Amino acid sequence: MKKLLAAAGLAALVFAEFTTISIITAEPAEAAVCARGWRGAACVGPRGAVAVGRPVYRRPVRVYRRW
Repeated sequence: MKKLLAAAGLAALVFAEFTTISIITAEPAEAAVCARGWRGAACVGPRGAVAVGRPVYRRPVRVYRRW
């Protein structure tokens, strides 16, 4: 029973220390992620997201001139 209480106390101490350190040293995230897919490209950052679609594919048109 004493080992169980000691383990629980140690776990509580580690949790409290981790929580305190993460609160004190918290900084804003400034990461950006970009991806390119078959429909277009998109980027996501700390201030929002941007998406760009690809144009619809058209076959090239051949022009025949008659002289």
